Amino acid sequence: MKITGKTLLRIDRLFWLPHRLSGFLSNAFGKIQKNESNQVLLIKFMGLGSIIHLSSLCNKNNVDRSRVMLLTLEANRPLCDLIGFSNTSFVRTSGLLVFCKDCVRILLSMRQQRPALIIDYERCSHAVGFFRTLLGLIAQSKTLSFEKKRTLSTEKRVIYSIKDFNQEELFLKGIEFLPQAISQTPVRTVEPNPFKILININASNYLLARRYPIDRFAEVIRELHKWNPRLEFYLTGSTEEKSYVELLEKQLTGLPIKNVTGKWDLEKLQRELLTSSLFITCDSGPLHLAVALGASTIAVWGPTQPEHFGYEKIDHLHNISLRLRCAPCFKHPASDPAYACQGRIDCLKELSSTIITNKAKDILSSKQSDSRQQSAPLSIFGKGLSMTDDVKLFQ
Repeated sequence: MKITGKTLLRIDRLFWLPHRLSGFLSNAFGKIQKNESNQVLLIKFMGLGSIIHLSSLCNKNNVDRSRVMLLTLEANRPLCDLIGFSNTSFVRTSGLLVFCKDCVRILLSMRQQRPALIIDYERCSHAVGFFRTLLGLIAQSKTLSFEKKRTLSTEKRVIYSIKDFNQEELFLKGIEFLPQAISQTPVRTVEPNPFKILININASNYLLARRYPIDRFAEVIRELHKWNPRLEFYLTGSTEEKSYVELLEKQLTGLPIKNVTGKWDLEKLQRELLTSSLFITCDSGPLHLAVALGASTIAVWGPTQPEHFGYEKIDHLHNISLRLRCAPCFKHPASDPAYACQGRIDCLKELSSTIITNKAKDILSSKQSDSRQQSAPLSIFGKGLSMTDDVKLFQ
């Protein structure tokens, strides 16, 4: 039976005591290798958007990825191939036995590779903290991690309190320890289609409370179509989200809607984001991909907020939020979202679609007179895009 994200979170609670005991043993008996390697291991299991954000920051800070290893879930393999994490070890979640087998395999492999440093980006996870400590003991490596309340620094491990950082600052704290590349990341220019709008109404099952109501998305599309009948709308999403997206499609009969849910892989999605005039989305993995690509984006925020990701001042990202006093209520995996509103998700249900529509009109109107060109790092491009000429792709 496949292990879901929710199941992993439930299992995580059982590892509080083993995590604390392993930390004590590490301090008492752990050793640091004398001849350090030039490799660093990053641990980031959950959060497609977080991995994209981390990759983007590695690009901006010119990290030498040839000396960086990533440990993540098998489900993230297509994403890692796309964004340039080629030196990656994967853990499968197709069953408990397979999961445990992969964890043992990785423990044994780290005994051979002996990274100089292990950085745990999972935040507040007792299970991953226990696993990280075992890795550190076996590989004789120093470890760096982030927890809810405590800060600690010894010659064997460093722990930072997550309350001191937003997600971007947290990632950058670890990046400070990563090796630098000699050459800068090159860029290429793309020219979007002025009439193509991508709409992502989904948030993963990891936190469904991030979803903006379907009927409000329908209102946005109807109003934009009335404003400019030449606009075409593409409804995106994964295969698992198809039935959910079809609920929106049924409300928009007769409008220029194309439901591409489950039809685009990540490489295709990045192409379409680069060549769209506007992307409208809630907090999700595709949001972080759009930010990294430089695609013009409207982000609708609720239980999470842009400040958590360091997304307050990005020219091509337009944040929409009611900014209620209780937001954000989801800051890390151990958070209890929607506690203040007793599950009503007022921050999204009370957010008028008119605010989104007016912002979209402003963005699209301003684009009528500009060159509609933007740049993106080559490492984000898939294999199908030209690396020698400007990319000008239209539907």
